[in-house]
Amino acid sequence: MVRSDAEVIRTANKTLEEILPIMVDRVRAGKSVIRLHSGDPCLYGAVHEQMTMLGEAEIPFEVIPGISAFQAAAAKLKVELTVPELVQTIILTRISGRTQVPSSEELGSLAAHRASLCLYLSARHIEDAQAKLLEHYAADTSVAVCFRIGWPDEKSGLYRFRKWQNCRAANSLFARRCI
Repeated sequence: MVRSDAEVIRTANKTLEEILPIMVDRVRAGKSVIRLHSGDPCLYGAVHEQMTMLGEAEIPFEVIPGISAFQAAAAKLKVELTVPELVQTIILTRISGRTQVPSSEELGSLAAHRASLCLYLSARHIEDAQAKLLEHYAADTSVAVCFRIGWPDEKSGLYRFRKWQNCRAANSLFARRCI
């Protein structure tokens, strides 16, 4: 829902290098610009790069937080990710893909903590993730598989590790020792 005189530019298939000049041009023309991200912009949203480029162009900006997919998924599925005497740590991570994960943050070493673990952008690597996680979590560990959580076409469900590899349409996965 935007005003009828607002210019809407779809950016899903654009790179930051394509988007930023448009934003800078509009601001310098005296227009207000809103770059709307889904979820919380501080997670996997290229916000650091965007803020750096806006700063270099001397364009003032404000970042307004949102709700992350792991929070929306937990609410949708009515689960708590921290349970006294069971788990008090939540790890947010992803599998290396187009963006590499530092070797010190490799999934196997993070899984060794046996914390509630939320995987983003990892559906294409589900077999690899499952193998690494099963080294540390039991096969009957509950796994939430979520696709476009918070959108009209969202899908989500709870599975056990031994069955979740069939869920390829997931944007976010999280494992919890006890759901």
